[in-house]
Amino acid sequence: MSQTRSLRVLLVRHGLTDDNLSGIAQGQRQVPLNETGRQQARQLARRLAGEGLLADVVVSSDLCRAAETAQIIAAAIQAPIVYDPQWRERSLGELEGRVVGVEGIWLAAVGEHTPAGAESLPQFIERIRDAVCGLGAQHPAAATIVVVAHGGPLRSILQMLHYGALPLAAGQRQPEVVNIVNCSVMELECQMDGQLQRWRVRRLNDAGHLDPDDVCG
Repeated sequence: MSQTRSLRVLLVRHGLTDDNLSGIAQGQRQVPLNETGRQQARQLARRLAGEGLLADVVVSSDLCRAAETAQIIAAAIQAPIVYDPQWRERSLGELEGRVVGVEGIWLAAVGEHTPAGAESLPQFIERIRDAVCGLGAQHPAAATIVVVAHGGPLRSILQMLHYGALPLAAGQRQPEVVNIVNCSVMELECQMDGQLQRWRVRRLNDAGHLDPDDVCG
């Protein structure tokens, strides 16, 4: 007999970096948060702690801008951190470190443009789908998981939900595919019945904890 289980997943994009502001393609480069990004992470951490969030684990990309965001959150909610390279941003090949503008970054990060030397779109999508679908198996005792990652992976998850690559729960409308705000929260609920998973979007681009002048998407 299969065992049913509900898993709450809070997906967080890392805080702001200087490269975000300058329209520089970061990809898998090690780029730290700037002071605004650290403040965003602290604001989110205070909100989650104030809500009494009981997360079993914080799963983070091992790139430093995500890792630093995760460390601030994990300290506030007193949860352990697991670093997982599956949650890295898409490798952008020859574009990394170059000024391409915000729109150019999104086109490359979510696979609508493939620069020379970049991770292929099928590889990227498979990596992110494996990462999100594998959370339940990797953390079998968890009821709530916070994931800190990057704009490209999180927008790709939205695309999978919109186009059906991640099956939606009954009554769940297709979510709009939008750019993800730095240090915003996308909350998903996954209903698992054996190998079957059904997904529900509880909130998207929730940035109510941020100063309005610091909201960047």
